[in-house]
Amino acid sequence: MMKRFFIRTFSSKRAIIIGAGLSGPLSALFLKQANIESIIFEKENFQPDNSGIPLIIPTNGAKILNHIDIYHQIKAFSFPLNKKIYWNYKNKLKIIDESDNEAKYGAESIIIKKSRLHKAILNELNLQGIKIHYEKEISHIENTEKSLKVIFKDNSEVEGDFLIGSDGTFSQVRNIIFPNFPSPVYDKTVRFCGFSTCPTSPNTADYNVLICREGVFSFKNTAKDQVYWTATIHSHISPEKNLNNNYISADEWKHKLIGTFAKDAIFIKDIIFSTVDNIGIYPVYNLSMPEKWYDGRVCLIGDAAHSISPFSLQEASLGFEDAFLLAKCLKMNEISEGFQKFEDMRKLRTKKIITFADLAYASFKSRGLKGFLQREFIFPYYAKRILLENPQIYSYNFDF
Repeated sequence: MMKRFFIRTFSSKRAIIIGAGLSGPLSALFLKQANIESIIFEKENFQPDNSGIPLIIPTNGAKILNHIDIYHQIKAFSFPLNKKIYWNYKNKLKIIDESDNEAKYGAESIIIKKSRLHKAILNELNLQGIKIHYEKEISHIENTEKSLKVIFKDNSEVEGDFLIGSDGTFSQVRNIIFPNFPSPVYDKTVRFCGFSTCPTSPNTADYNVLICREGVFSFKNTAKDQVYWTATIHSHISPEKNLNNNYISADEWKHKLIGTFAKDAIFIKDIIFSTVDNIGIYPVYNLSMPEKWYDGRVCLIGDAAHSISPFSLQEASLGFEDAFLLAKCLKMNEISEGFQKFEDMRKLRTKKIITFADLAYASFKSRGLKGFLQREFIFPYYAKRILLENPQIYSYNFDF
């Protein structure tokens, strides 16, 4: 017998959300504020654990969390990211001081364990009575002018007024509504991150970005003998086959990373070697932005609609902005008008942020001495541009 899910609601619109990462559940919370009920479906069966995979949330993303009071909940578990220092191979290039961001914009940039943030969001969903159904993989979508139905591979189904695809870079929703859209392409780049207990690392609370011979390494002391770090390197072979939900054993990649940074500052090796828990690994994929972010009653947000280089630090925050603004547009407009207004408002800002991030990423794609010299040349210019661009990114006003 086919199982049917029902969205019990007193609101005028009913939402189906595909994807239970971060942006999907946030969409449900913002829609609830707009008096729109929703139900979430996720193809995997996972719950956030206590692993130490870190996540950077710049000020603009933290501001979004303020609208559902999660920002103040997670501040006790996070670390401020107030000052960034960019270094080339020998010298300090630029200091970017953002210690007054909270006073200026209402929130500061933070580093937090991704699992901590995920748990806070899921707890808020539970308090709001919003359900997530796991192990629900889409089979097809019946997307007509008057109705919307989703059928899953287990033959269950759900009906709603519109659907939000928040199911990531390899979005099944995007594949269904835009079947001819090119698939993501592995960009021969991998980003790693983790927490380390390394007493030999420089004792600094600043976020340091080091331009190295074969990659870029960043670190920040978050507590006594605890260091948050990221590393971006080249890898011709995608490591995805070795992945399980983006986590790998800490030992598997340590030797490769240590070898990559062997000619750079010795404390880099010590930080990587002393990493606790798992190392987060994120292959970088090139995904061109669709001309349209919606079709009929289906709209894409987050990584399903756009991808951005790891140097931006904006991967999560852009999805947060999408979730917030889409709810506002749907509160004030009918579905088709709301989707169009959302797309019009988001595409220009998103393209600008992606283009800016690509300045640094373009220099990273070349390997060896050529790539090193390009990074030495471009990163000083990139650091200066950050001083001009970040205030515009952080001060963006979503009121309309």
